[in-house]
Amino acid sequence: MKSLSKFFLISLMVGAVSSCASLTKTPEERVTKRAGEFVQYLVAKDLESARQYTTPAYRKSVPVGRFKSKFLGAANWTSGKIKTVDCIEDYCKVVYDIEYYSPVVRESLRTELSYRWIESDGKWWVFIK
Repeated sequence: MKSLSKFFLISLMVGAVSSCASLTKTPEERVTKRAGEFVQYLVAKDLESARQYTTPAYRKSVPVGRFKSKFLGAANWTSGKIKTVDCIEDYCKVVYDIEYYSPVVRESLRTELSYRWIESDGKWWVFIK
């Protein structure tokens, strides 16, 4: 019984330390993680998963079809990487470097896209107009 109590206590301490560690991450670190996941879902053409990174209010008010229509061009994306993340309090601007195949010119091209990320209830969300 004594070893079970020690195990439980150690588990609680490890959980507390892990929670504190996630709180000490900078906004840039937290946004970089989520923004990277978001763009990878777009590159993988998994728009349903990418949509989960939009604000809860957006998901409630904007139909899935409208979200998908905003990212029709993502079907040609071959890679997406974060170029910069600049944050001020609960607002971040993320600039992505996107590589895509253009069927018109029949070659790969690059472009930059930027999205605003906002914090709400301790979580970061991409803000889509």
